Order: sequence, then C-alpha cells, then structure tokens
Amino acid sequence: MSTYTSKASRGAAGAGTDEDDSHKADGDEDDGDEDDGDDEELRALIDRIGDGRAGPLREAVLHGIPCDGGEAVFLAAASVAGETPVVEVSLGSVRPMTPGALRTRGDVYALVLTALAGLVLPRRLAWRVTADREGMWFNGLRGTRHILWDDVRMVKADGARLRIESRRTAFGEWRVSSPRWAWLEARLGVLHPYERTAAEITAMWRTPALRPTGTATGRLRGRPLWPLGAAAATAVAAALLLLR
Repeated sequence: MSTYTSKASRGAAGAGTDEDDSHKADGDEDDGDEDDGDDEELRALIDRIGDGRAGPLREAVLHGIPCDGGEAVFLAAASVAGETPVVEVSLGSVRPMTPGALRTRGDVYALVLTALAGLVLPRRLAWRVTADREGMWFNGLRGTRHILWDDVRMVKADGARLRIESRRTAFGEWRVSSPRWAWLEARLGVLHPYERTAAEITAMWRTPALRPTGTATGRLRGRPLWPLGAAAATAVAAALLLLR
C-alpha cells in the first residue's frame, strides 16, 4: 500500500558646494519656522481643550436634515489654493454605526474565521490518500471516500492544487491546495510534493503492475477529519474571545 500525506512544515554619501550648503541651511530655517507654527497651533489646541472652549467651525454647511437611510455628500476645500475641491459621495444609504451594530459585525467576522478554521485547515494540513490494489482511499471531514483504478479519469498537479477526477458522477473530484513558490523550487532544485504525488499516482493508475498488492483496511484508509476541525474551530473561537 502507498500512502501520501500533507507536509505540516541603504545609504549613499556625497559632498556639495558651499552654495548647496547655504541653500540647505535656508531650507532648514524654513522648516524650523514651520515647526514653530505647528507647535503654536498644537499648544493653542491643548489650551482650548483644557478650558473647555469649542474650536472654530470652518467652512461647514449642512444641507437638509440628517436621517437614517439617507445619502451623504462630503465637500471640502482643497488644502492648496486653486486646487479642485474634495468631493466624496456615498454609494448607498448611510446609517449610524451603533455599538450594537459594531458588536454584531465583529461577531460575524468571528463566526467566519471559526468556520474557516474548522472546515479548511484540516483538509489543508491533514489530507491523506491511500492506494491499494483496488483503488484509492481519501480522508475527509465526514469520513473516507473510495475510487477504483478503472474509474480514475485524471490525476494532475495544477499549480497550487492537486486534483484527482473520477468518471463516476457520485464521486466527482477530489482536490487539495496549498501555497506554492515555483521560483523557490527552481532555485533550490526541489520538486513540490504535489508534483511527486501526482506522478506516482499516475504511474500506478496507468501501470497495474506498479500498484500495491494488499488491500487497505480500517485505519489504513484514513480517519475522519471532523475531530481535528472541531479542535481547530474551538481554538480559534477561544483566541477571539480572549482578544475581545
């Protein structure tokens, strides 16, 4: 029997002329003046906040009464004189984001991450294909599936995916995917496990003499992945709860 499993594995220096240095010094003085102006504005802002005084309202106009579900248009003067004003328009109705809505959105994201962890991670990290004299066994979330050698239609390592198709409609297609860096494989002179697995399975499929002589039984066929999925989902859910 042959079993194939996943693998859970600046600077440049230069000198200028005296004229360049003088220009640089002038620039530094200008920058210093700008910094001083910024510091004064910051101190004024802090003093105003400390005294409880409201700041100036500049160029703000409200057209119409805000309502839940209405659209919004934001118009602001350009930061540089002569430039085009900034205009932003909502693509749909605008609704206030209440704390309850924020919590609901966060719960949805958490649910999606938990589902992905339980459904995707096990197949990415713990897939297994067991070949015997009759065909191949594939593990999955709910259990194992079997395909006879005569029912195999295609075995292919398609980029980052390993695909095995059956002539039987009930079986359909088995596939698994993982990250792949072709340039790194070429540089190191290594063969991706998907390429090697596809080549060996193809050889057994087309040449019966190369097939295993025994029959896979029991645990050799692979175990269901749902316990691993449940553990992964639980771990992700617990981590998200701790981060809230």
